[in-house]
Formats: sequence, C-alpha cells, structure tokens
Amino acid sequence: FVFLCVWIYTKSLLLTLLLFTAITYSLGIAYFLYVYVFNLEFFPFMNLLVIVVVIGIGADDAFLYMKVWKMVSKQLIRDNVINQDNGLTDIKNVSSAGETILIQILEETLKHSVVAIFVTTLTTAVAFFASYVSYIPAINCFSVFAGTAVLVNFLLMISWLPASVFIVDVKLCRSKKNILEALHKIANEISEDIRVILNTFIIACVTKLHIVFVIILGAIGIGSIIVVFDAPGLQLPDSKQFQLFQTSHPFEQYDIYYRDNFLFERLGKDLGTGSKMPVRWIWGVEAIDNGNHMDPASTGHLVFDDTFSISDPDSQAWLLDFCRKIKFQPFYQQTLGPLLPNCFIETFKVFMSRRCIDNIDKINRTPCCETSRFPYKKEVFNFCIIKAMESMYQTPRELFMPGVAGPKFLRSASPPVVAAIVIEYESVVPYS
Repeated sequence: FVFLCVWIYTKSLLLTLLLFTAITYSLGIAYFLYVYVFNLEFFPFMNLLVIVVVIGIGADDAFLYMKVWKMVSKQLIRDNVINQDNGLTDIKNVSSAGETILIQILEETLKHSVVAIFVTTLTTAVAFFASYVSYIPAINCFSVFAGTAVLVNFLLMISWLPASVFIVDVKLCRSKKNILEALHKIANEISEDIRVILNTFIIACVTKLHIVFVIILGAIGIGSIIVVFDAPGLQLPDSKQFQLFQTSHPFEQYDIYYRDNFLFERLGKDLGTGSKMPVRWIWGVEAIDNGNHMDPASTGHLVFDDTFSISDPDSQAWLLDFCRKIKFQPFYQQTLGPLLPNCFIETFKVFMSRRCIDNIDKINRTPCCETSRFPYKKEVFNFCIIKAMESMYQTPRELFMPGVAGPKFLRSASPPVVAAIVIEYESVVPYS
C-alpha cells in the first residue's frame, strides 16, 4: 500500500523503486552496525518492527522532498528566462532548464527539506534511544536497532533521494517526454482538481464551521474523559485470564463463571496436588548483575560475599532458629517425607548426633559425632560438612534428589569451604 501511494504521488515507478532500495539499504547498514560495530549478538523478533517504522519515515521524507522540489522548481522556472536566438523563451520544465537553474533548484530544495527531515528524524531517533533505559533486553535491543536505522535512513534520504529525483526528473525526463507526456498531463490535471477541491473544502470548514468543530471536538473530549475516569472507567484486570470477547460470549462465560466447577480445572489449585512455587533464601552471594544486559543468554558470573561465614558458631545458631521460624509462617507448605537439603543445618545436626564408634565397621567418626556440641567450632564444621554432604549424596534417589538447596562449596579452595548456602521450602502458592 505504501509502495502504491508513493508511486501515485511521484508518478514514477523508477523513483519509487529507488526509494525502497534506499530503505532496504538503511536496514542493511543498521544491521551491520548493530552486529559488527555495537557487537550485539541478540537480535529479538521485535526488531523486525523497525521495517515498518523505516518504511513509514522514508515515505514521509520522500513526500516532503518531492513537494518541496516541485514547488521550488516551478517558482524558479517561472522567475527565470533564457535568451535563445535573440529572443526570450520560457523554461517549460526542469529538464529544459540550464545548469545554473538546476543547481539553484537543488540548493533551495535541500535548504527547505533537509531541516524538516532532520527534525523529524532526530525526535524519532531520540524517542527510540530513550527506551534503552528499560530493564527488558528485547526493548534495549529494539531501541538501539530502531534508532540506528532511523539515523541511517536520514543520511540516505539527504543523499540518495536527491540524486534519485535529479536523475528521474532531469536526466530521464527528456527521453520520456514524448512517450508519457499525455498521461502525465491527464494525471496532473486530475490531481490539481482534487487538490483545489480539498483546499476549498478545508478552508471553508475552518473559516465558517470553526465554532461547530470546537463544540463537537470539545464534547468528544469531555465524553472521553467521562468514559475513562467515571463510567465505565478504566479498570485493572481482576482475572488472570485474558479476555478477548464480551462477557456474554460463551468462551468468556466459561473462564469467568464455569471454570472452577470442573475438577480438572481445580486440580493443583484447590486439591493441592499441583506444583507449588518454592521459596528460596540465599546467603554468601552479592546481589550484583554483571551479565550482558543486551543478551538474555549472558548470565554473568557470581560475586561471593567475602564477609559471609556459615562456619561461625553464631551463624549456625541463627540459621537453625531461622529455619524453625519459617515453618510457622502462613506461606509455608507442609510436606510429607524427609527434607534433607531444604535447611541443611537441621540435617547436619542430625548427622552430627550419631555415635562416634561404628559397631559394625569399628570406624572412629570423631569429631563428626555426638562428642561435638552444637553450635560446632569452625574447624569441626568445615571438616564435617563435607562428610555430611558426601553421605547425603549417597542416599537412595527415592529419598533424596539433588537440587539447588544446601551448602555450595568453593571449588578453588583446598580443602573445599562453604561459599554460599541456599535454604528452600515449598510455599502454599501454586504455579499459575
């Protein structure tokens, strides 16, 4: 549709093709800068919307430039005459104008159009680049690609487009004057009649019906304010189901009124058999996001808290008391079966309460046995926590499945030390 509109307005298929070639080049150059200059690897599907944006901006720039070109050329041709064979001959069109006048036409056209094109390009590009402050990577990438494409499109519109118009309207006009002169004359007459009618209608409406327009548009504005803020008013959604039809539609009736009457819909919500959202607490890791914000696949690296030490006796006592308090909270979900890693300090305390001498293997377990009292000394904790985790990971899979909860050891340390801990419990909130 845009292609057809540009073709009809410019009356030149070649100029339209050249314009859309420039738009295509602007997208290609913007993609090159996006990947190889800005070094952005993530290209979201949302970036394809830039195609629509650049086509619209490019078409607007073409309309503006062609309008200024026609007005300036008519004015200068009307104001200039040439002396040929000792007589005065009017310049009929751009193609028959001299080189001096052509340069004047080009200069005046660029003087009037480039400023307008630059202002619209600048405001649009700034609006896109402003979205870079978003915390959503897809929007960040879209803002960079869209702003870059708009700026590249501007450079092509002030270089490629003037050259294209000059070639089509000056160089090629002489060769096609006899072939398409009749068609152009008819098209110009029709467009001129339409322009005169529209101008007359708009002027009449503005001069004679301005009060009516103010009343009608004012009433529409007041009505819009009432609809938005009073009745029915904008309301936040009160249902997790996205409504597509009217409330009376059978599809919406099911989601609003009848969904909860079916057992398979309530499964996992009322009966409590579905997966529940886990609640996790993490210590020993700094809350620093050092990944690439323009790439969702970049997770960065962990920054450990050097001041954290779970082996300290006071930290052990505090963590045990914390786990006990969690079980009395309203969001805590009672779970059947052993919870070996969820709060490892409880499991570790049970592990440390075993006998020091194994009656079967006659193995001396000291100090990881009942002789050590909770809270344990640092050296005892650091030594025995490794033994406890080794024993836990030898537990049959029916009782223990490795997960994210529990102590996390620093591999680079020798012997390994606990660098972070994760406490995890199941909540009463099901997954939506």
